[in-house]
Amino acid sequence: MAGFNPFKEFRKNRKVALAALGVMAMISFIVLPIALQLMGGGQSRGPSVIATSRKYGSINELTLENLRLGRAALSRFYRQLAGKLAGPSEDQNAFPVLRMLAGAEIPSSEALIQRWLIANHAKDQEMVVSESMVTDYLRLITEEKLTNKLLEETLRDTGISSRQLQALLEEEILVNQMNTMFRIEISSTPPSLRWGWFQRMNRQVGVEVAAVAVEPFTKAVAEPSEKVLRNFFEENKYREFDPDSPASGFYIPRKMMLQYFVAAQTPAMLDAVTQEEIGTYYEANKNTMFRRQRQPLNVPGTPNPSGQNLLSPGFGTGMVPMPTLPTLPGGTLRFPAPSISPEATRSVEEQPADDAQPVEEPPADDA
Repeated sequence: MAGFNPFKEFRKNRKVALAALGVMAMISFIVLPIALQLMGGGQSRGPSVIATSRKYGSINELTLENLRLGRAALSRFYRQLAGKLAGPSEDQNAFPVLRMLAGAEIPSSEALIQRWLIANHAKDQEMVVSESMVTDYLRLITEEKLTNKLLEETLRDTGISSRQLQALLEEEILVNQMNTMFRIEISSTPPSLRWGWFQRMNRQVGVEVAAVAVEPFTKAVAEPSEKVLRNFFEENKYREFDPDSPASGFYIPRKMMLQYFVAAQTPAMLDAVTQEEIGTYYEANKNTMFRRQRQPLNVPGTPNPSGQNLLSPGFGTGMVPMPTLPTLPGGTLRFPAPSISPEATRSVEEQPADDAQPVEEPPADDA
């Protein structure tokens, strides 16, 4: 063995040695990893599917983790922005909407999946969020206090890029718009009720029916006797009729009791009133029903009962001013001659003596 040289032996049996070395390499790099993977229970497999959507694909663990990280980054952005806008004062009443968004907790896995479905449904409905809408959203939650410099500082401190923020806010706006438009309340709806709605909207059945005559069946049954009918009525007389129940019911529900009378229009009631009847009724009631009431006169210098006078001067004082009359040369007053119609003369003559007002003579002016 003292003269054994491995290199000499390898050169002598190099073909066999190379074949053995190749087999060992195949076992080490191909067979052994597969065996270790099988023995490890599939721990090296890809991410498992958590939820599957027929229309929008599946969500695996990696996708769900990305959704969770995105929500965490957006919440971190809200907190950084609220702190920078509030400044050293840390006013708790400033920027309430932004503080509410910053204080929101990370949604659960089910809530994240629901938001993902709502956002995809909004995109399917061709809803698009533009850059101007994202800018308006940031201005709204910051009360018009956000500047480009402050936004860049917040993005740098948060550790996200402007492109990532744009994508996160687009999804946020889409979900908010869909919730506002359709009032989606998935969390409060039981799965059984949602499944029932799906069945009613998507499952249809084609039915072929044929009309069956009743006469062949009624002829096979004999007419019931009076005793059978009476017993059947007695059994069901206190049960109300229910169209959804196979049981018969003859009980009449309580109704409203009313009292009324019927008046027929006789031909005597429809006769026209004659002119003589109209004239007689007018003559009997003309002094009480058809007579124009005299308007009270306001004597100059006395309070006006209505308290209003639309003529000036004296408006609002309750005093009626004395009208100005035209005068003749020499200071003589000229009164306009009254125009009295024959109808007015006849009306005055027909007034009874009791209603006549005495005419007072004006006192003579002392010359």
